[in-house]
Amino acid sequence: MTWRQQIDGQYWFPVYTKGEGLLHFASGYGYMAQDVHIRETVKYTNYKRFGSTSKVFYNGAEINKDNNQQPGQQPDSQAKQK
Repeated sequence: MTWRQQIDGQYWFPVYTKGEGLLHFASGYGYMAQDVHIRETVKYTNYKRFGSTSKVFYNGAEINKDNNQQPGQQPDSQAKQK
């Protein structure tokens, strides 16, 4: 079972997870099969915002999101010169 909490007033992240089950161990030489009851609790804390920037290059030229250029196409200024 997992509980979630709103972080940064926008995103819902897990803050607490609780689980319970049985681990089944097979028998072997000199010992019997055994079931082990297990409980686990995981608490998630100290969430921090992560940010990054990126650039996309195609054939050595940067592709800008502003010019809507698709890979393999020449920029409009170069196409008009030909």
